[in-house]
Amino acid sequence: MTPIDLSLYVLSVYLTLIAHLLSHNEKELTMRLINTIKLSLVLIGCLSTQIAAKDYFVEDQQAFNDIAANLLAGDKVILKNGTWSDFEILLQGQGCLLYTSPSPRD
Repeated sequence: MTPIDLSLYVLSVYLTLIAHLLSHNEKELTMRLINTIKLSLVLIGCLSTQIAAKDYFVEDQQAFNDIAANLLAGDKVILKNGTWSDFEILLQGQGCLLYTSPSPRD
């Protein structure tokens, strides 16, 4: 089951519960359930990104060029420790970029 399938299944269960609660005039429980749905969808979204994310260890510019077009949100590119000369990386997209150094000295 993919993360999207799981999200749709959870959403359908929640919608069924909401319909049942609304038919019995349970407004307070319905609002609690709606808030639970919001939180669940956020958590599933975060988890699905991490589940699908991949780590790539890159030793040279050619290896980076080979994977660059296939990078998705959440993927990590780990550059081999050393000196990289005449190497430019252009990052485009939406979201956050997290840069970490391989060692505390760098």
